[in-house]
This record gives sequence, C-alpha cells and structure tokens, in this order.
Amino acid sequence: MMIEDFVLLLITMLMTYVTYYYYKYFTRVNPLPCLFPFPLINYFPYVYWWFNGDINSFFNYCYEKYSDIYEIYGNIRSIVLCRREYLDDFLSKNTPGKRFRNCQGTEELGLQGKGLSLNNDYKSWTFNHHFFNQAILSPKFTNEAIDQTNKLFNELESYWSNLFLKKEIIKEHKNKLNYSEWSYHYTNDIIIKLLTGKRSYSMAAYFDALSDEKTDYPKDSVKLFLAFRKLVTVGYALFAVVPSFIRYNFPFVRKITDEVLQDLDYINQTLDAMIKSRRQEIEHTPLNEPLSHDMLTSMIIKNTIREIFD
Repeated sequence: MMIEDFVLLLITMLMTYVTYYYYKYFTRVNPLPCLFPFPLINYFPYVYWWFNGDINSFFNYCYEKYSDIYEIYGNIRSIVLCRREYLDDFLSKNTPGKRFRNCQGTEELGLQGKGLSLNNDYKSWTFNHHFFNQAILSPKFTNEAIDQTNKLFNELESYWSNLFLKKEIIKEHKNKLNYSEWSYHYTNDIIIKLLTGKRSYSMAAYFDALSDEKTDYPKDSVKLFLAFRKLVTVGYALFAVVPSFIRYNFPFVRKITDEVLQDLDYINQTLDAMIKSRRQEIEHTPLNEPLSHDMLTSMIIKNTIREIFD
C-alpha cells in the first residue's frame, strides 16, 4: 500500500509541475515564436545537439524556422536576435537594462555581478567596463597585442609547414587543414597571453595531437585552456538551461555537472594563484624596470605609483 501511495504522490507532483509549467508558458508576457517546449528537457532538438556538442545547429534550425527574432523557453526565457540593427540598439552604451537574466544556474557558477558580458549589476558593470577600457586602450597594450599576434602567427605557420607543406605529405594528401579548429587555438593563445602574460600552448597541444613530432611545452598549461573551453561550451549552457533537479538527480547529467564544477574550482584557484604571483613580481620589480603589458598587470598597477613609472 505504501508503494501505491508513493507512486500516486509522484504522479500528482508530476502533473502539478506540468500544469504549472504550461500555465507559465501560455501566460508569458509578449510571447515570441518558438519551438513547443516540454517540461524538464525543454526541447528535444536542443538536447540532441547539445549531447553531440553542436549547439550551433540548434540555433541555425530555429533561425531557418523563425527568421530574425525568436525565443527559447526553458529554465530561463531567452530572446535570440538575428539582425544587426537589433544588436546595435541592444549593445548601445545608452542601454543599461539587463542583457542576461539572473538565474540559479549562473549564481551557482559565481557569474552574477562579475565581469562584463554576463553582468546584470549596472554599477559593477560600469566599474569593470571603465577598467577594461583603460587597460585595452593603452598604447603599450596595443603594441603588445600586435607583437604577440605576429609571434603567435609565426608559430602557427611553423606548425602548418610541418603538417601540410612537406612534399611527401602534399603528394599523398595525408593531412587536411581544419582551419576553424586552428583559428580557435590561435585565438585562444592570443587571448590568454594578452590577459595574463602567460602562454596557454593551445596550438602546441593541438599540433602534438596531429603530428608524430612532439613539442616541448609545459603540459599543465593546457589544463587551464581545456577547463575554460569546457566551461564556455558546456558549463554555461548546462547551468543556464537545464533545471537544477535534472542536473543533480540524473546520473549522466550529474556527472557532467560535477566535472564542470571541478573545472570551475580549478580555474578560480589557478587565476587566484596567478594574480598573487603577479602581485609579488610587481612588488619585487624596481620602479625603473619595465613590466609586461598584459591586461592583468595593467589592472593591478592601475591608480598606483607603479603606473606612473611604467
């Protein structure tokens, strides 16, 4: 009898949740065209492409079906804009409104009120935006960006020469150039170098995966890149779209959730250690000696006596 009561209670809870879910869906304010959602999983196509690591196919499918503007209704309601003029207005400096809705998932990831792109706290966003602009608009930072772009592209050319431009490889058509993947690793190496002053060796790791020749690079440096990549490509979508009930109670999804949280802890610990190390380097560097011109250093010395001598 107890099992029957439990099953009845479970069915009642499920029916209540489904009823509430569709009540919220059909009574939402200013409804836009979208795929018909289902409780807990939201959209079958999204789940399919997400597990296959091809989220872009889902958005391409929605764009072909609904064109310029549509919404995604799930754990949070998202509006997707596909015209440049919409984005010009949305990203205008005169638009202080929220760009991303706060939700439990982004709070668990520690993203609320931090950074720029996902920050809904206007005072915090303004402060961060001011420091960010001062850092990247510095002439020394611009020169550093140009210099690192050239150096890393020369490194990229050397990898391509070894993989694709040797006579025997060209004759036998052994290797095919995946330009988008190489661009991804090249861009990542530039960003990490300009942000932190440290190398991520993303291109070197990708080269090692394709070639019999191996490069001599610190293997631990790639771990930070891989953690960032998983957080961006999997973590945010998982926590922003998938309800917490599924994230923590379905074994397969729970495993991915735990991996994302472990990667996030690793990223935070690594960045904290990097910031502390850079502060110590700056403190022990004489005022008459130049510092590196990465963004981390620029933000640490901002509004300090060190900025005057740099």
